[in-house]
Amino acid sequence: MLLSRGKQLVQCVAQTTLKRNRLVNKPQVRKASDWDGPWMYREPGKPARTAYITAEVGGGFAIWWILWHCWHDWHHLVGYDLPKHENFTDSELGIPPDDAVC
Repeated sequence: MLLSRGKQLVQCVAQTTLKRNRLVNKPQVRKASDWDGPWMYREPGKPARTAYITAEVGGGFAIWWILWHCWHDWHHLVGYDLPKHENFTDSELGIPPDDAVC
């Protein structure tokens, strides 16, 4: 009986060490998705040409949008609209009356 148990113990140990060696020596490559090739640890892959062009066009549009609104809607940045100069009176502006002598 001791011999049969010893044989099973040796087989169990042999199988676990073989499994462990196969897992350690196996190359670590997996596919992240179908279009970008294999996954590489700490090495970025080269982006696709369409992704590069899309990023450039999107970035250009974003810069144009920001600059356009900074020029045409600048009062959003200031926080208020400046009062119109036509609404001020001469006394508020410090202009003397027409009949005043200098």
